[in-house]
Amino acid sequence: MLIIFAISLALNLHLSLKFPIGWKFFPQRNRSLLGVLPIDDFTILTLDYVRQAIFSLILPVFTSVTVLFSTILLSVALQNSKSWRDANKSVVKTKDTSGQELSAVDSKEARAVKMVIAITTVFIVSSIPSSIHIIAVTTVPEFEVNGRYSNLYALTGMAFLIVDSLNCSANVVIYYRMSTKFRRALRSLFRLDKPC
Repeated sequence: MLIIFAISLALNLHLSLKFPIGWKFFPQRNRSLLGVLPIDDFTILTLDYVRQAIFSLILPVFTSVTVLFSTILLSVALQNSKSWRDANKSVVKTKDTSGQELSAVDSKEARAVKMVIAITTVFIVSSIPSSIHIIAVTTVPEFEVNGRYSNLYALTGMAFLIVDSLNCSANVVIYYRMSTKFRRALRSLFRLDKPC
């Protein structure tokens, strides 16, 4: 939690550079008070470009790569765990619907891998529209609210917000369909298990 706070604080330090606070003389009061100091336009533009590069390009790419890499690592770790158990044959065997013997732990891990891959796929697919929008904002000069392509800007902006909202909704549906513990907890929370 402290790490997340530190990262959030560090990413918002540009605000203190954009609006520097210092002692400023106020002739009406004939005294110096703390206030926002003037700053030149070049510094403001530079800070805006840096902020846009960090929040629009670097962070989305970093999070997508991190999610993809973590999913691959988790899948490989679960596969290695399954291979190790298969080599030692020390788990209780059960039968699945096709009649083949299957380890209870293996089926849980297989469901977990499928769920993680499904959530990762939904995340990556839903981040594509926002990435395209952000790249267009960064590279096309007139692609802005009051620019030449303002209608396209509004359309793509709304599209990526809707797709991001669908991403959040899809995660709940995926968890509900694939996780029995989540399903039980959700049904218990909304009292869907008990008759009225």
